[in-house]
Amino acid sequence: MTNSGADNRAIRSLRRIRPVFLTVIFFAIIAQIVALSPRSLEQPQSKGTQLRPVDLVTSDEAVLASGIPKNRIADYTVDGFRYSSVQGTERQWHMIATRAFLYNEEKLVHSVNIHAQFFDAEGKITLVTGKEAKYYMNDRNVEVFGDVVTTFPDGFVIRSDYMHYFGAEHRIEVPEKFEVTGEGAAGKENEYIAFSSKGLTYHMADQKALLPKDVRVTLITRQKVKNNRTTVVSDRAEIDRANRIADFTMSEKRPAESRFVQINEPTLFARSRRARMDYGHSGHTLNYLIALEDVFLRERPDGEENEDSVRYATAGRADFDNRNNTVVLSEYPQVYQDSDTMTGDVITLHRDSDVVEVEHSNAYSEGALSKKSSKSSSK
Repeated sequence: MTNSGADNRAIRSLRRIRPVFLTVIFFAIIAQIVALSPRSLEQPQSKGTQLRPVDLVTSDEAVLASGIPKNRIADYTVDGFRYSSVQGTERQWHMIATRAFLYNEEKLVHSVNIHAQFFDAEGKITLVTGKEAKYYMNDRNVEVFGDVVTTFPDGFVIRSDYMHYFGAEHRIEVPEKFEVTGEGAAGKENEYIAFSSKGLTYHMADQKALLPKDVRVTLITRQKVKNNRTTVVSDRAEIDRANRIADFTMSEKRPAESRFVQINEPTLFARSRRARMDYGHSGHTLNYLIALEDVFLRERPDGEENEDSVRYATAGRADFDNRNNTVVLSEYPQVYQDSDTMTGDVITLHRDSDVVEVEHSNAYSEGALSKKSSKSSSK
């Protein structure tokens, strides 16, 4: 009886414990399900850990090329990328890149650390390097971005932050919003020429370049000790690199009083509506620089700026003779100094001396100019 009562009490205790035990096990299972649920894997990651196409670029800098798909990983990534563009049997360009990203939907290729060869119609090679390039696989054009260096077959180098090459036309274009600089040998005399401008258009077939805005061209020659540096500033310049001739003009939108090309040398300042520079043969060409229309010229001996002590002149045309270091004035020329005025059909200023030569003199005022011109010849 005693044992039977004890057994009954034990059974009743187990019955009370069992629901509690089962409840504990139930919540334990639920906790495990929640803890191991894949829902946490589906939660969005923080923005700082998202993988973007830009993260695959091997540079620490942001992508420079425009129009690259964002928030998408490229369909293919190729290391040691090489590609050639061909039209028929004619090569357009060949590119080598450290890495390239291919987007199938857009048929777009974005490459990094590029070295390219652009071929003209004769097969001559223009070398281009840059940080990035972009092109479409069904197109023959290519855009280059960041630290673009273009080296022409003759060694002349231009630099910009962007360049667009049109393969079918063998044309290079840089929009006006980009600064362009260039430098290289000017001709057989080992002269040096440099330029800067906003924008550039270059046709490889005929070697003609257009500098469309804010142009500055400097020519340095070894032919002279003095005045060996000539700088021309204008709104626009057209350059024929085959014949080494540059034509400078001003924008018609400018007011007339400021619409002048400016020419600066160490001992001379000149301005005119237009100007032409023969920068390839200045050692033996008679007129390596010509100023045209409404010419104003002021001599600055030893670089002096005192206008009272210098000679100045006006004319319709001024021809700079590099060989003889003279300036030939024509088309109603007039030379002034102090109260003196000299006119004639043609007036030649000898820059190494005070000599002034006049052909068919029309007027001559006695004074300081006549005394300084005592060695001149009047024809």
